[in-house]
Amino acid sequence: MTVACIRIPHFALRITLLERPELDGLPLVLTSPPLRLRSGQASNRVVVAGCTPEAEKQGIKPGMPLREVTALCPDAVFVPPNPARDAAAFARVVDALETFSPLVEPAEPGCCYVDLHGLERHDATVQDAADRLLRLVPPALRPRAGVAPGKFTAWVAARQAPPGGVRIVAPAEVVRFLAPVPTDWLPLPDDLRKRLERLGLRTLS
Repeated sequence: MTVACIRIPHFALRITLLERPELDGLPLVLTSPPLRLRSGQASNRVVVAGCTPEAEKQGIKPGMPLREVTALCPDAVFVPPNPARDAAAFARVVDALETFSPLVEPAEPGCCYVDLHGLERHDATVQDAADRLLRLVPPALRPRAGVAPGKFTAWVAARQAPPGGVRIVAPAEVVRFLAPVPTDWLPLPDDLRKRLERLGLRTLS
């Protein structure tokens, strides 16, 4: 089984650039909804829910209060959450990928898996297939593609691919490729990841 992972990091912020392309390259910050207190009431405290690499270079991190963001980076552009818009945009991405193959599995927003089995007759190489998949996604979203024998390995490969690029992991390379991957990349509950860290298991090797 060969799987392609199409991944769009910072999906909600990249979607904003489809509407406002002039913001591309600026430090964008996705704000959280107002936090909930233990009493259930809404708080006025809003924090960083996500940020682009340009914002990360300024020291901005998820969970940071917005007042700290303003002090660190006066040029930061705050983007409020818009779940309905993001869901509609992700549905359009999935629809586009399904023109390549009906075997598309949406994961989290901005991430899909595509089963490449049986598609050899359409593309000369796996690289050609991955390139064709990427062309189905608007380039402003900076999609990445990873191709591997399994979903997790394909996801790691997509995470390591450059914007608009492809990372292919052959079956014989999987063990060596995954060895240095941090254990906190594993799709596990937080408490189990913390348990692995306490045991000193920080990579998959």
